[in-house]
Amino acid sequence: MSAELFYVNGQAQVVYLAEHGTPWHGEGIAVDTPIYTIEAMESTMPLGVVVKRPMHVETDNGPVEVPGKVTVREYPPTITDDGVSPGLTVPIGPVSDRYGVTQSQDTLRIALATGRPVSCYVMLGEHGQREVASVRLDPLVVDPNGAADRLDRFVNVHNSFDGSGNLMAAETTVRVVCSNTEQMAKREGGAIHKLRHTAGIEGRLDEMAVVVAEATQAGQLIVQQAEDMLRVDGSKAMDAVLGEFFPVPADASDRLKTRRNNLREQVVGAARNDRQMGSVGWNGWAVYNGFTEFLDHGRTVRGAKDERFARMAQALDPTAPTSADKVKAAELILAAV
Repeated sequence: MSAELFYVNGQAQVVYLAEHGTPWHGEGIAVDTPIYTIEAMESTMPLGVVVKRPMHVETDNGPVEVPGKVTVREYPPTITDDGVSPGLTVPIGPVSDRYGVTQSQDTLRIALATGRPVSCYVMLGEHGQREVASVRLDPLVVDPNGAADRLDRFVNVHNSFDGSGNLMAAETTVRVVCSNTEQMAKREGGAIHKLRHTAGIEGRLDEMAVVVAEATQAGQLIVQQAEDMLRVDGSKAMDAVLGEFFPVPADASDRLKTRRNNLREQVVGAARNDRQMGSVGWNGWAVYNGFTEFLDHGRTVRGAKDERFARMAQALDPTAPTSADKVKAAELILAAV
């Protein structure tokens, strides 16, 4: 598993809210007080300032300026218990002359526009080329008086200082704490909004409001349809899914029948177990989770409950990059009444 953390003077540039858990890599600075302001972040971990400098190449006649710029992160001198610590300049990467630099302070301002605290902020890459601020939204709770399945959700704001990626935001179930979780969040999230560099900070704040509104709407849809699945008989839901995806024609060869029946048994086994049924019982919710886990080849990245919700979000959020089979399975289960 890859972390790709960025270090300044031996300190991983990660700040995380302790109540939301220590990152798997165990590095970073834990804070007990929720971070609602840029000042609070700066007092925990200096962010530095990203600037563009002329770019040169070495020649026999000395350095020669060439088109383009190089971005660097500059940290001012600081006063410590041991005296004055000198300033620090860290190279990030080359960019075009037209590239507009976005500061960490601006990225955090966009993230904090949700009105929620930053759960984790991390700089990634050998030279700190990119950063992600994860903001926790209200959790989703399906059937609060019964199964009470819960999903923690985040809006992750991604930024790249070297021009290799867009400033963007997306609602996911993944708190980004490293490069690996950054990629997981991009794969499993809903709609990814590219926040235009040309929009200016105020324009990006408006775009962030759209992200939160869509995340709220998608969350309501997820909860509603998950609770509808809870009311569908498990056997009827399973018959509908198996009949669509793994039918066993009467005139099929014995070899095909054996193969299909083996697949059907795997799907049933993926759904009819304590992991999927748990407190919810045998119903369409358990069938959907089992079938989609089967499609994902039994992948369990963050624990059973989070995985179930992640796959539900993929199939029921109309803005998400979903799997057609998951969408079809959800439709079949909801119709199996």
